[in-house]
Amino acid sequence: MGSKPLAKQAALRLLHHCLEEGIVRPGKHFREELAGEDLDMEAAGKVLQGGAIYDAPEHDVKTGDWKY
Repeated sequence: MGSKPLAKQAALRLLHHCLEEGIVRPGKHFREELAGEDLDMEAAGKVLQGGAIYDAPEHDVKTGDWKY
């Protein structure tokens, strides 16, 4: 595991920064899940802006990313 995960508060700050700057690129799985729930990116953005991180991040072995 090359990089270390961000602390919960740091991850939320980064998410909010990305949402404000417009640099959010949803992946295929995310888009498929939205479509399956009959939701759009506007609805997802509202949830992401007001959401919270409760669990510890999980390391995605396939991509090397951390999932929050």
